[in-house]
Amino acid sequence: MIFKDIKPGLIYVELQSVIKDLINTIDASEIETTDKEIATFSRNLLNELDANIASELDKLKANSEWDTFTVAFYGETNAGKSTIIETLRILLAEPQKVSSQNKFKELVTSLKIDSASFEKINQEIVELKDNKIVLEQSLNSVKDKSDEQLACLNNELTTLNKTIESKLAAFNIFQQIWHFFSKLPEDAQLVTKQKQFESTKLILEDNVAQAENEVTDNNERYDAACLKLEHMEGELEKLAPYADGAIIGDGRSDFTLDSQSYLMQGDESHFTVLDVPGIEGKEEKVGESIWSAVHKAHAVFYVTSKAAAPQTGDDKNKGTLEKIKEHLGDQTEVYSIYNKRITNPLQLQKSQLVSESELASLAELDVKMTEQLGENYQGTKSVCGLVGYLAAANCLVAGSADHKRQEKFLKDNNEQHLLDYCGFTDLKQFLVSDLIKDYKVKIIKANFNKANQVLKGASSSISALRDEKFEPLYTKLNKEIGSASEQLDFALSSLKSRLLTSVGESVNTFKSTVRKSVYSEIEDDISNDDFKYELKRVISRAQSQFDESLPEDINSHINEFAEEVNGIVNRFQKHTNELFSAYSSFETRGFDINFDLSKNIDNGVNVVGIISSIVGGVVLAISGAGIAAIALGAVGLVFSIYKSVRSMFNSSYKISQQKKSADENINNITKELQNTANTNIDNAFKDLEEKIDTIKLSLKTPIEHTALINKILSISIEKLHKTSRQLDKEL
Repeated sequence: MIFKDIKPGLIYVELQSVIKDLINTIDASEIETTDKEIATFSRNLLNELDANIASELDKLKANSEWDTFTVAFYGETNAGKSTIIETLRILLAEPQKVSSQNKFKELVTSLKIDSASFEKINQEIVELKDNKIVLEQSLNSVKDKSDEQLACLNNELTTLNKTIESKLAAFNIFQQIWHFFSKLPEDAQLVTKQKQFESTKLILEDNVAQAENEVTDNNERYDAACLKLEHMEGELEKLAPYADGAIIGDGRSDFTLDSQSYLMQGDESHFTVLDVPGIEGKEEKVGESIWSAVHKAHAVFYVTSKAAAPQTGDDKNKGTLEKIKEHLGDQTEVYSIYNKRITNPLQLQKSQLVSESELASLAELDVKMTEQLGENYQGTKSVCGLVGYLAAANCLVAGSADHKRQEKFLKDNNEQHLLDYCGFTDLKQFLVSDLIKDYKVKIIKANFNKANQVLKGASSSISALRDEKFEPLYTKLNKEIGSASEQLDFALSSLKSRLLTSVGESVNTFKSTVRKSVYSEIEDDISNDDFKYELKRVISRAQSQFDESLPEDINSHINEFAEEVNGIVNRFQKHTNELFSAYSSFETRGFDINFDLSKNIDNGVNVVGIISSIVGGVVLAISGAGIAAIALGAVGLVFSIYKSVRSMFNSSYKISQQKKSADENINNITKELQNTANTNIDNAFKDLEEKIDTIKLSLKTPIEHTALINKILSISIEKLHKTSRQLDKEL
């Protein structure tokens, strides 16, 4: 397959076709010859692989951009992505921005509310407010002085009245009559003082009224100014939707919930800038929007407000570094932007925007990003988004927070100096020239690389499935099988030892019983004929006892062995099922399945039938026809004639010869009994060993099935690698 000859937009369909062919090839050549259950299970795995790859490629196709070079500004929540983008929109005269600025300026003209008039009314309000305080203080002072003067005059009147009353109280009748016609000097003073009080009171009341009027007039002017300001602010609100900075967040998490796109003009062609939601917000709200944006982009700027490497997460929560790897792992061109926070113009007095310590920290950031993204990571650029935005903005609502901050920063600095100092002059030039150079080649390379990353991701997922699930499962099953096989071998060896011991004990019992019984008869001084008779009778009776007791002992040992074998197999099957349960799920990027291995992989043989044949077969093989009867049939009783004649003349000699003859015959018989039993055990164990080997072979079923699945996964991985390498060569 020559991918470079394929029409760009059809790469996704073509890759799906290639993957389908690969899976069909594996399906036909590797699965059809295996166990039916394993074939079904493996085919399901491959179909899951196919479905996941198809889904990922469909998403890429739906979000791909083949005509316009697209740059995504991606990063932490509240890192200042939108501020940087807004500054670039102004500097590059982005069409939407130009349109909104034109509407802003038209409204400013129609409303006739400029910054100067807004500042004038604000200044008037401040002055009136300050004047209100002065006038109220003056009013209070006038009232206090008035009250003080009136109180003083009132005290003088009171004193005169008391003086007059005191003198009148001391007059006799003639003096009182005389006073009626001639007044006291204090009476004249009282009249004068009362006139003074009334005139002074009128003057003071007029002063208070004048002060109160001044306060009232000032308050009315203040209220009128506030109403005018409120009206102006209401008018200015009409400007807000068209003012610079509308896309900039207000500090709330997830201010940007959907990716926004802006078309900008470069030196040779247009390019699109995407404002991506913050990666540290609520992922259920913004996750899909982030995914779509970064997969549409051909280059990505990771924006951070910290001169430090991104943090890793823990078992419960992904860190920024893990999110960057997940979101940007298939990008061909990734840059970092350090957005330094500056809020005070005094911070601009330093010789350069970024300090030496910050540069050292950013070097560590570059190392971490390179570790995650490899050669596709291109390094760090530094800006101050806020100050750059304030320098570039020319449509700010008078009196707004941004307008006040702009005035503060522009007081001692011009716009171009701030843009140069804050890195926007260089960033603008990089965007319009270097970044979009050879953009057509970059677009194809970026989109092909993302498609290839789907293959690599699938291959990585299958490798993880093999390495994290089936390889460890194979190893642990192998260990379980080895342990179970050793236990079966030990159980078989122990059984043989117990059977031989049991036969030996039965033979010794036979030997002891016969000797004891026949010796008892010999001690009664019986004849040789009676001796022969008794010996045969005792042997016959012991033979019956031997044939009756030995099978019971053998059967007991065999049943014990059968239970032991059954226990070994059951434990193996239990441990196998536990392993299957532990490994019956898998989740990784692009591959998430749950499977019940116990339903797909046989975990061993059902040993009930084999155990039953062991119990009956071994007992029958060892003692089925009567070992004692076989042995006695093979051994005839032997007596010496010479010694028989001599014994007729010497009783003691006869007894000793009879015992000797009994011992010889008993020894011959027990030897034959032992040999026959041992031979029967050896013969029985040949069949028994075969049955145990059958069980051991059956125990290998799960590991053989697991090995086959591993083989199929390995073939899938190699074929995906081959296709991916071919695509790599053509990028």
